[in-house]
Amino acid sequence: MNWLERFKHLREDWERIMSVAEKPDSHDLVKLLEITFLFLGVVGLIAFIVQFTFVVLLRI
Repeated sequence: MNWLERFKHLREDWERIMSVAEKPDSHDLVKLLEITFLFLGVVGLIAFIVQFTFVVLLRI
């Protein structure tokens, strides 16, 4: 199957996925957002600590 045929079938595949998928309720959405922002905060904190450590080590 070449790329043109796959592109033509892409819309059908998306419609099939959307018909099976269900919209999360508000409780699930809030929990998902909490986990996402917590993960982003932890990764950001780790990045800040690593960058701060390199700056302090290079200054000494």
